[in-house]
Amino acid sequence: MIHHNSVDKPVSGIILSGGFSNRFQQAGTRWQDKALLPVSKDESLLENTINILAEFCTEIVIMTSNLNQQFEYLEIIKKLPITIQNIIRIEMDDLNLLCKGPSRGLLSAINHVNNELVVITPVDVPFIYSKIFLDLLDNLADSSICVPLWPSGKIEPLIFAFNKNKIQAQVPLLAYNEYSRADDIFRLASSINFLPIDLQKVEIAEKIFTSINNPQEYKQIRKLTITKNESLFDKSKLITINRLEHKKSLTELLDYFNQNNFLKLTDRIITEGINYSKKFSEKNDYYYAGYILAFLLRSIIKNIDKTQTKIEELANICIYNFSSEAQNWENHNVKFLALHAYLDGYSISKLIVLDDHQKSLQNKIIKLREDLQLKEKQHNDLSFNSMFKKRLPNFIEKAKQIIRDAETAFNEQSSNFETDFLWDHSYRVGRIAYYIASHEGIDPFIPTIAAILHDAGKFVLGQYHADDISEEKHSSSIAEKLLSEEGLTKSEIKEVQEAITGLYVDQIPNNIACKVIYDADRLDKLGVLGIANYFTKMTLRGTNLSSSIIRSLSRELTYATSAPKTMLTITGKKLAERRANQTLNYFKELLMELQFYGLGKYYVKEFTIKDNQIIQLVIPEKCPKCKSKFVISLNTKTGLKCEKVIANYECLKCDNRYSIEFCLPLIITKKD
Repeated sequence: MIHHNSVDKPVSGIILSGGFSNRFQQAGTRWQDKALLPVSKDESLLENTINILAEFCTEIVIMTSNLNQQFEYLEIIKKLPITIQNIIRIEMDDLNLLCKGPSRGLLSAINHVNNELVVITPVDVPFIYSKIFLDLLDNLADSSICVPLWPSGKIEPLIFAFNKNKIQAQVPLLAYNEYSRADDIFRLASSINFLPIDLQKVEIAEKIFTSINNPQEYKQIRKLTITKNESLFDKSKLITINRLEHKKSLTELLDYFNQNNFLKLTDRIITEGINYSKKFSEKNDYYYAGYILAFLLRSIIKNIDKTQTKIEELANICIYNFSSEAQNWENHNVKFLALHAYLDGYSISKLIVLDDHQKSLQNKIIKLREDLQLKEKQHNDLSFNSMFKKRLPNFIEKAKQIIRDAETAFNEQSSNFETDFLWDHSYRVGRIAYYIASHEGIDPFIPTIAAILHDAGKFVLGQYHADDISEEKHSSSIAEKLLSEEGLTKSEIKEVQEAITGLYVDQIPNNIACKVIYDADRLDKLGVLGIANYFTKMTLRGTNLSSSIIRSLSRELTYATSAPKTMLTITGKKLAERRANQTLNYFKELLMELQFYGLGKYYVKEFTIKDNQIIQLVIPEKCPKCKSKFVISLNTKTGLKCEKVIANYECLKCDNRYSIEFCLPLIITKKD
């Protein structure tokens, strides 16, 4: 039920739920989405947060990072009262933004809300309640943002109220900066209100603002009982910071970035940026002054000797501006933002190797961390990139080169494929395997390596299946050589090899890494990604649309129809169910549209063959030569890697005939 609120304008609520919950995951267990954890007998975290916002919001936008979350959340939302269902939308984080994590979710969300007044919260704060948001809205006044401030100088960077119209202009500056944090939006704001938490209520506030980061916290939180009706804030001590010059500086900075091509840095661009930085610094707009110099330094450092005096001079000015910004925040007891300003200066001192600055800034950072009682996050970084950066830093580039070289050699003898198609496929399968393994609760390291190399032997000797040795065995040999050079242990190399060769020697059911690769390889052929991959492959083979429908579409439809039943992991099955429907619906629409425009009429017929295998055949309604019907005959044969079906199309009237063949799906039984 939507209740009346103390704000006289409609309010939008944003729920951030696009994180990977890395700290919550446990080795040996399947991946868990924190948003779906129960916090009571009747509610999950997601439902709890929705119901809180629904008390005063006229619009709720849930931000997610992938389609699987969207499907799962939609099922939950369907169970809510219709009045709440009607105000909810689920949106995806904008993957075009360079920023990451909560910053990407926040900045993506701003473009999706329709109301001027907005509140935002993560999904994993179970004890938050509507009074907190209403207090923030009541104290927003004419400022851009109102955010809780702790006595220690810490803020709640992901729980605040804001005026969309007053911060939307800042989004591009943060969105396309890969180093930006979610709380940088406070550093950019032209006006901001800090609402202090009452000293007498710090203990209860600590419980209310607690987020669930790991299973231990979840167990402890479930035992707590919290009164959810009192105000936590001392409104008499509201801190307002107005920086009206920020608006003009922001406009000038955006114009500077929009008008210049930073891929081709010139002296004019650099000089202009330095002049802007000086101008901003003179107006005490230290964040803007530091921001522009940090951007320039990172852009030019690759092409200019790091020891050059000019670079050090720019770095010193940049650090001065970030340090000045930090001091301003400290003067207002907003130590959390002071910490991040110092950290930005510290990153520049490391980039340019300025030892004196590093030591000085490091001491200030340590002191602020102690004041704020912040701890380093102790958890495994499960991201794909960091996994390889830490354990096999050169692997991706070397694997890419090996696969590209083999494909290039093949291309010299055949014009059917273009270099990089096989690498693109291999890399995608690696990424999908990483996702599946992580969600199955197993270490993704071995399955991901094996997935990337599973096709490395496809073009050995510059030919496709050049000898009697299977491509999997060739791939295994390539993996052994590469991984030995990269320093992997013998046991790890053996695991990778077994995962690859198992794809050929029927060891799939006994090897979890092999199951992951098998599913990942097939998922690359499904859904929107699979459709794009299909047409790319047809184009590279020189096959037009009509020929691809006649010669290849039967295989795609057969695989899509059978996909959910042939997947070997729980995660793979879930992904396949949704993506198979996308594939089938798309090609169904394609055939209907061809018929609508008179470009060809086809029908799809299901056949059952050997061992109750089901296949889908695309059949032209009429022979293109004489307009008679085709007769279909089916056979099977054992191929190099699989059992194949051969479909023979024959027009009895004019003797027009053709055949198609493809591997049968892995064991599928027709329903009664």
